[in-house]
Amino acid sequence: MAKFICGANESETGAYDGRTISDARNGLRTVLNISDDMKVLLNSTETQNLQAVVRPDDEIEFLKPGGTKGN
Repeated sequence: MAKFICGANESETGAYDGRTISDARNGLRTVLNISDDMKVLLNSTETQNLQAVVRPDDEIEFLKPGGTKGN
């Protein structure tokens, strides 16, 4: 079962094994409170490839983009 993390929310599920990160993001959007502008870490490495296939031992984390101070 892959592990999905977004902030304090976590879910371990095999429902997305063999499917894409994009599929998982769309399916878990409400449960984990995932937004479209979040960065994605696949096994602790940032990726922009949302078509990567989720494997049972993967850890996928969705992170809010870092802010910058105003001028």
